[in-house]
Amino acid sequence: VCSSDLWGKKIDLLLCCGDFQSIRNEADLDSMAVPAKYRAMGDFHEYIGPAGSAKLAPYLTIFVGGNHEASNVLYQNYYGGYIAPNIYYLGHSGVIDVKGVRIAGLSGIWKHQDSHAPYPKPPYNDSTVRSAYHVRKYEVDKLSLFGTFCAKSPDTDRRPIDIMLTHDWPAGITKYGDEEQLLRYKPYFGPDIERGELGNPLTMSLLSQLQPRYWCSAHLHCSFHANVAHTDSCRTQFLALDKCTKGKSFLDFIDVKVPSGACSEALTIPPLWQEVLRVAQPALSRSVSSAELHLGDVSNVNISATLPTAISVNSNTNLGVEIFSLINQIEKLGNKRSRDDEDGQQATVTENVEDWLI
Repeated sequence: VCSSDLWGKKIDLLLCCGDFQSIRNEADLDSMAVPAKYRAMGDFHEYIGPAGSAKLAPYLTIFVGGNHEASNVLYQNYYGGYIAPNIYYLGHSGVIDVKGVRIAGLSGIWKHQDSHAPYPKPPYNDSTVRSAYHVRKYEVDKLSLFGTFCAKSPDTDRRPIDIMLTHDWPAGITKYGDEEQLLRYKPYFGPDIERGELGNPLTMSLLSQLQPRYWCSAHLHCSFHANVAHTDSCRTQFLALDKCTKGKSFLDFIDVKVPSGACSEALTIPPLWQEVLRVAQPALSRSVSSAELHLGDVSNVNISATLPTAISVNSNTNLGVEIFSLINQIEKLGNKRSRDDEDGQQATVTENVEDWLI
């Protein structure tokens, strides 16, 4: 479908806005919320076989989760990572740099009742299999904190986001496009639009803060374009794609200009996103034993004096372990510094990765 020869374009990345369905085996079907008639293996399992016999995605494929996923697989890769050679999951929320492009993502769809709930662990029941893919405000707050850190940082890591991927639309985005045409095609969207409930009510403000060049979504099974002007020289192009069915507008092309010399083939986790994960980690740890997950007030949080280097990710990288190791190193450094402080206070050091990896 996206062959360079077919379209006459050089394709560097394939981006998917959710409902990827990374089903490895029949057991994974129990973790996917779909009607029985849609429970099917698909062909993802053909990409994870033994080396030499498995298929290889022809382009580096980067995706966020939707509401029809093998949620157990995404839970196991909460922080993101390669789930197959050349196929990368952005995590429940995440930011990466690849080929000179900065890409951020937010997985799932919005349901208010689960916005502060801890994530359920597999195996799921009829209720938790849906809660598993609902967006937590915690993830939105992490991405907002990334924007705050970018504004504060004097480092080159403060560069803006080029492409934002979500499954849900930002609620309110229809006002920036041809809403009348959308309602002629999908008239039953009208009441939700009037109530501000067509999409995620938290992500329009995130769009205004992060100001990505492009914001791409899916979920509502229709194509829609919008243009959000932030300043005279800064705009976000919004693009929603239809379902992957013959005759539908489910594919489009984006050309992103990248800084000279920034086209590294390596996929990396930028230092400021690692800093966000460090700050956000205690809330995730607390949620394991509480009934609520929220980031709390981080308005006065300062960036570490010494930022880590970018983590280069490959198919053998366990991001959870890498991030745990990084946080431990930073907190131990903080302990050493605190021993030299007059008040003698020390930061808490996480000793075991199992304490907080969900």
